[in-house]
Amino acid sequence: MNEIEKDYIEFKDENGEIKKAEVVLYFGLKGKNIMIYTFNETDSNGMIVLYSSVVEKDENEELKFSTISDEDWADVKKVMNKIVKEWSE
Repeated sequence: MNEIEKDYIEFKDENGEIKKAEVVLYFGLKGKNIMIYTFNETDSNGMIVLYSSVVEKDENEELKFSTISDEDWADVKKVMNKIVKEWSE
C-alpha cells in the first residue's frame, strides 16, 4: 500500500518555541482560507485533537493565523461533517 504524503506547517508558540503541526484539511469558505490541523495530541477519549484557523497573508506576505468566528465555525463544522460522511461511505 502506498503511503499518503502529509503536509506540515510550523507554528511559533507563546514561548517562542517552534511546533510542527500536520495539515489535515485546507479549503476556501466564503472568501476565506481555512486550515484544519493537528499536533497529533489525543483527548481523554483517545480522539485526535483538531485545531482550525483562518489563514491570511500580512503586508510582508507572511502567513497570519486568526480565530474563526462563531458564524464561520458553524460552516466549517458542516464541511468537516460532510467530508467525514463521504469518507465513511
